[in-house]
Amino acid sequence: MKPFIPVAVIILMAVGCGENSEPVESSLPVSTFTLAVVDTIGVLQGDENQMFGDIADVSCSIDSSVMVLDKLNTTISVFTYQGEFVKRIGGAGEAPWEFAWATSIAPMYDGTLLVSDYAGLRVVVFDDTLGYSHSVNGFTHTAPAGIQPLPDGTFIGRDSELWPDGDGSLAGENTVRRWSVDSPEPLSSYLSSPMNIRMIDDGLDVKPAAMAFAASPDGCIYCAVLSDSLFQVFGYDTEGNPTVEIGEPWERVAKTPEEMEAEGTATALSTDESGTRIPITIEIEVQPFHNAVKNLLCDDRGNLWVRMGSETVPTFRIYDPAGELLFTAECPDLEHSGRQIRFKIAHGFIMAWDTEPEDYPKVYIIEME
Repeated sequence: MKPFIPVAVIILMAVGCGENSEPVESSLPVSTFTLAVVDTIGVLQGDENQMFGDIADVSCSIDSSVMVLDKLNTTISVFTYQGEFVKRIGGAGEAPWEFAWATSIAPMYDGTLLVSDYAGLRVVVFDDTLGYSHSVNGFTHTAPAGIQPLPDGTFIGRDSELWPDGDGSLAGENTVRRWSVDSPEPLSSYLSSPMNIRMIDDGLDVKPAAMAFAASPDGCIYCAVLSDSLFQVFGYDTEGNPTVEIGEPWERVAKTPEEMEAEGTATALSTDESGTRIPITIEIEVQPFHNAVKNLLCDDRGNLWVRMGSETVPTFRIYDPAGELLFTAECPDLEHSGRQIRFKIAHGFIMAWDTEPEDYPKVYIIEME
């Protein structure tokens, strides 16, 4: 299958990282394109290489290999883009190439692979043959979450910090930061957002991060604090200098009772008797309105894809690096998955997976019609 190149991008030439730090509101009419599911990877039963337990992350490497992080099996399965199984790496354990609780992967531009071992407080680096290379140890708070590659060989992710707030409870903050593959000390910091934390009998109830971020192939970083009343995205250069701010009018959209029920559980970290941190499922308080922005993606042309948080059909608004709206895109094939479907654009390819599938875990391969 060919790399993804939006038609509108060929017509509307994108510029590099914008210098405008004022909010941009687009007013020109735009076209809407359709994203279609053209293939899937994964089966309900049969070939063990095609069976997943719980997909945590999906990405595509520079050589067009699809990589699937299975957090239940603590492995990364590698496939060709046509769905043929290639190999599996990782596993649960204490060996250097194994993980305590891996949560995200980042195929780098030089062919290496980074794996965030969140509970292990490290990032594991595999070389371009997917053999173990080394680990970045010593992260102060947690290992970076949601890691994504930058073209200079560094990577970004979410850093979560906790501290006592003076009354016996904890406060915390999420910050998007950049690291090298050689040190746990951050090189740059971008947007921050406070965490909502409460103590429970078995550990901490830490709500999912109320922010989204993405890294583009030209080195731009985009961040948004997720809000049910504000549509706003901030752009930065690699060093953390503001480049663009995108804002759109927004009115809050209420969730249905079914959506409220579906979002009523989450995963938290608990500590067992041996001191090992393990994930547990807890009930959470659900916000009654949809966020304006659900998540951010960047395509291989450096354009920003903003997924709308209120649409039942997955819908994106696509902006160039200067903040100009180029076109919109919808994926009606995945409307049945509700808002639990997640998307990834990596090295020119679009993929998606359902975090709570009704049948079985699978990866959707997507192209623009």
